[in-house]
Amino acid sequence: VDEDTPEEDLAMRSEVAKALISGCMGSLKRGQIGPYSLAKVRCHVLNVDAEGRLQALTAMPGSLRAAAANAVSTLLAEEANSSCTVLEPTTSVEITLPSEMVGTVLSDLTGRRGTVGDVIM
Repeated sequence: VDEDTPEEDLAMRSEVAKALISGCMGSLKRGQIGPYSLAKVRCHVLNVDAEGRLQALTAMPGSLRAAAANAVSTLLAEEANSSCTVLEPTTSVEITLPSEMVGTVLSDLTGRRGTVGDVIM
């Protein structure tokens, strides 16, 4: 299979390719660190081996999809601690408010995983 062939073309040509792509994509969408899908990841399926050869693969595409998802999830679990990072946007803000509201606002910000630098009263 040509490496540059779009996934849609592969899926249209073969149920086996469709099952492999679906399993890999499903695992990548679930992600390894929480419910966050992975970005900028490319999967290369090098070999698929089955006892019943191609007939077994085409007869049970659900099994092939599950095996592909399991293979990707297993690999990600092994590599997650060293190479996966959740990217979150950050923003710096300056807030002016009455002194009686400071506790409420600080509580709200920390509840949203905010980091408070300085409180000037």
